[in-house]
Amino acid sequence: TSSFTTAGANTDAASNVTANTATLNGTLSASSTGILNTDVKTVKLCYSTTNTLSASGTLSSSPVCSSNLWGSTVLTGGVSPQSQAFSANVTGLTAGTNYYEQIQVVFYDDTVLNGAALLFATSTLQTATNGTVTGISSTAATLTGTVDAKGSTLSSVKFCYDTTTAF
Repeated sequence: TSSFTTAGANTDAASNVTANTATLNGTLSASSTGILNTDVKTVKLCYSTTNTLSASGTLSSSPVCSSNLWGSTVLTGGVSPQSQAFSANVTGLTAGTNYYEQIQVVFYDDTVLNGAALLFATSTLQTATNGTVTGISSTAATLTGTVDAKGSTLSSVKFCYDTTTAF
């Protein structure tokens, strides 16, 4: 049995989640014996739209993974073992979709250590609906409409108009 099985891989909650982007997060914690930079082959942050796991606990339904995030880090062990946080920005996500993220660590002896698969959801896009135009005169009109901000904060809302239908 590898001594790395006592190390910890924690998937941390995704942050900066928008309709199409997110930051995936995870933490690798040393065991009492520590982790040398040569002990680790890869640390990746992965996501998938399904929470299907392989026998080793790895997201297995077409996951998309970051490049290898492991560098020349040394995590000391002992009474207060060190941890290293990792993050990866992802783009091209689909608005209003549930995703699962997971940190995946592979050690030099091919021991696999995965964090839990955590759910995050992208926001849906805001929608605007034109309302009625009232009070039309030769110099003025009252425009109405609604905006569903889908839980986000809008900094401004503007009406655009023209004297033709060509815009």
